[in-house]
Amino acid sequence: MRLNFNGHIACRDLLPASKTPEQLTSTGGQMTRGTLSKLRKAEVSLTLAVLLVAVAVRLIRLDHTPQWDEMYHVLAGKSWLANGTFTIADGQYPRAPLFTMIVGWFMGWFGEGLVSARLPSVIVGAVGVVLLFRFTTAQAGRTAGLLAAILLCFHPLSIYLGQLARFYALHAVCFWVGAYAVFQICERPRLDWRTILWTVLGLF
Repeated sequence: MRLNFNGHIACRDLLPASKTPEQLTSTGGQMTRGTLSKLRKAEVSLTLAVLLVAVAVRLIRLDHTPQWDEMYHVLAGKSWLANGTFTIADGQYPRAPLFTMIVGWFMGWFGEGLVSARLPSVIVGAVGVVLLFRFTTAQAGRTAGLLAAILLCFHPLSIYLGQLARFYALHAVCFWVGAYAVFQICERPRLDWRTILWTVLGLF
């Protein structure tokens, strides 16, 4: 589903090839509520399917041999659970503290293992695939969105970072959100709550 420059919903990409928006309109040329509801459900279902596939791909062999630098977040995360600090031996690991806290929380919920520590990257990596799918679909159509999602979902580096107990996948998604915020600000020159929201996200 796409938004055109006037802010209207373009649903052509979600319709069957044998039908056009004009064939699915009621008197007055406006799409019926039932049709819009079906299109929204199809959009949500497809987005959810993309998310589930991306998660499933990143769960395969999630217990692979650990990388040495994963231990920074694993050990600091355990320290965060124990006493609220990022202590490793006699030192501290203050880099990417939010991600270390998230790793600590996941180990607290699912057990203090490496698989639990990698779950945040699995989720964030899958979310990145969904964000790319939604953005590309809005700009170029559903086919382009699915192609972009497939390329990112199955890219070896994307899978590797999505299975690593490091902040790289989260960093990539945060950068993407910031870039999209700038895009939205440029697309919305007027000042409204959406512009303010994207400005705040871009600064963050």
